[in-house]
Amino acid sequence: FCLNRLFNMLLSLTFLCLLQHCATTNRWFPAPHSPFNTGKWKPVPDLSDEFNGKQLNMTKWKACDYAGHPPGFFELKNSNVKDGQLLQWARASNDIPPKYKKVGFHNYTTTCIKTTTSIKYGLFEVRARAGNSSISSSFWFDMLDGAVDNWKIEIDVCELGGAENPKLSNKFPSHTHIWATPYAKRPNATIVQKKCHCKPDGQHDSPCTVGNTYTAPFNFSAGFHIYGFEWNENELAFYLDGKMVYKKVNYCSHVPVSLVLNRATQPGWRGLPPLSVLPDVPFTVDYVRAWQHA
Repeated sequence: FCLNRLFNMLLSLTFLCLLQHCATTNRWFPAPHSPFNTGKWKPVPDLSDEFNGKQLNMTKWKACDYAGHPPGFFELKNSNVKDGQLLQWARASNDIPPKYKKVGFHNYTTTCIKTTTSIKYGLFEVRARAGNSSISSSFWFDMLDGAVDNWKIEIDVCELGGAENPKLSNKFPSHTHIWATPYAKRPNATIVQKKCHCKPDGQHDSPCTVGNTYTAPFNFSAGFHIYGFEWNENELAFYLDGKMVYKKVNYCSHVPVSLVLNRATQPGWRGLPPLSVLPDVPFTVDYVRAWQHA
């Protein structure tokens, strides 16, 4: 009887320990439906955030190093943490420094944050709900502190719109941009197009770009979804709720970048929302998780 009781107690303690282990470590592994859930990944804490603090963790994040996309001016205060989530707001405001008003910023403030560390290759997931206006809600990668070995690249996992613009609210655009290379001073030079298999978008000093737009059966501001990205030396793959929606050969994305979350006005692409609808429902991020091969 005593041995049986002791065995049952040990079994119960073991079970409780396993539950505690899962509760504290499960957050570092891909969602159960994810195609990445193979056990070959190790977490990268510096580029992961569950947003469980009372404020944005400024050891992991910093304000982006440019003023915004006119007319929307970036303000760090429009990124805040509440109830275990990151909230990124778009607001109607003309409280913008005069020097920025002179170059086209007015009436709108948005926000942009990037990780304080960079990474080359990995697996990334963001669970989020897009803001509900036409001001974009985006998950992407940018250079941390300028060009690396004369390369300057950008990887846009998704730039999402909300229900206010029904034509774009279910679009999942993913692009890679080559802004500078060691091959040529102008990124849209023929040699860059051939090496990187990309095309300029037709504007002066434009990046050389390649991408795809997936049409989802829902609008992205109606609920939370998991946006996934796998990047290695051979290819880049983009996922929505565990389903691959786009894959491309990796010709030129081989330098470290930082992870970026932002709201941005894009009037030439999405139009501008009426000021009366702002602040809108924010871009709400439940978590950011990053891994590299074990």
